[in-house]
Order: sequence, then C-alpha cells, then structure tokens
Amino acid sequence: MKKRIILFATAVILAFFAFFPSFAAAQRNYNYVVAKLGVYSPISNELSDYSSDFNGEVDFGHYFSPYFAAEFGVGHLQTSGTVLTFSGFFATEDIDATYLEATAKAVFPVPYYYSRHYQPFMDLYLGGGLGVYFANDNVDAIGFSTSDTVPGFHILGGADFNLNQNVFLGLELKYMYAKPFDTDIEGMIFTGNIGYRF
Repeated sequence: MKKRIILFATAVILAFFAFFPSFAAAQRNYNYVVAKLGVYSPISNELSDYSSDFNGEVDFGHYFSPYFAAEFGVGHLQTSGTVLTFSGFFATEDIDATYLEATAKAVFPVPYYYSRHYQPFMDLYLGGGLGVYFANDNVDAIGFSTSDTVPGFHILGGADFNLNQNVFLGLELKYMYAKPFDTDIEGMIFTGNIGYRF
C-alpha cells in the first residue's frame, strides 16, 4: 500500500508540473547527455549495517517541451557488509547491481530576469520511472556467488544549474527499490551531475 501511495503521488506531481503554465518560455536545445557520480546508501532493514558506497550513471535525455523530459540511462551501484556464515565466522558480503532505467521528468525552469534574452538559470525537476537491475551477491571467503535480474522503480528530484545554454551542473536525490535474490536493496542515491545539451 505504501509503495502504491508513493507511485500515485509521483504521477500526480508529474502531471501537475508537465501542464503547469510557465511565466516565460524556456529556450534550449532539446537533447542532452548527463553523467552522474555519487553515493548509494541502502535503507532496507536487511542491509541496515551495510556501507554507503559508489554509484555512477550516464543518461541520455530529450525535452518534449520546456517542462517535460524523458531520459534513459545505465548505472552501477554497490555496497558491502559483514555476514555470519554457516561455519560460524564473519565474512564480507559484496552486493552490486548494474541497471537500466527509464525516467519521466517534470521540469520547472527558474528564470534569470536580468539577462538580455531569457534563459533559465536553474531547472528544478521531479520524476519517476522503472528499471531493470542485474545484481550480483558475493561472499568470497566461502566461495558463494549468485546473480539475479529483477525489475524495480525509482523516484527522484533535483536541480540543474545552467552555466550556459548547453552546459549544466546538477544535484540529484533518488529513491530506488528492487529485490534481487530475495534481498531488499532499497536505497537512496545522491549524485553530483554534469550535463551537455545538444
């Protein structure tokens, strides 16, 4: 029920911003590529003691209007923690996942009124989408290894700061959920982004 409420609220917010009347017309190129580098922090009860670790992602996107965009990306996340083995000793468990994601984003351009020609100096956005996660679980000390491929979903929000019409820097916070090999890898991802519109 909780996840259904989150998904419904995200859909309502996306619809609102996608059709929200703007106070100015945002001028920009309509394709972009963005690299995201940051930290994945698991928040599920199963991984509560596991490390916050690397997350990296590359997305290709398209603006269908100044207020709505869609992007497709590939990324990688990882974490590790200590587990008690059947032999009675502790070992390090490494979990990682490479993922493909599709995201719809509602964009709210914030204008810079003092420029000679209107350009948004910042874009706020909210979005959500679905993904496929190719996950691996390894405990090298006992020779254990397994893999799984599962669907998942995510919700995100962030801000892009436009250095000019083409180049932007951004910050993003994303909630993601997937459950490979019966392990909940639900987590938060925080990234710093650099992108280029073309």
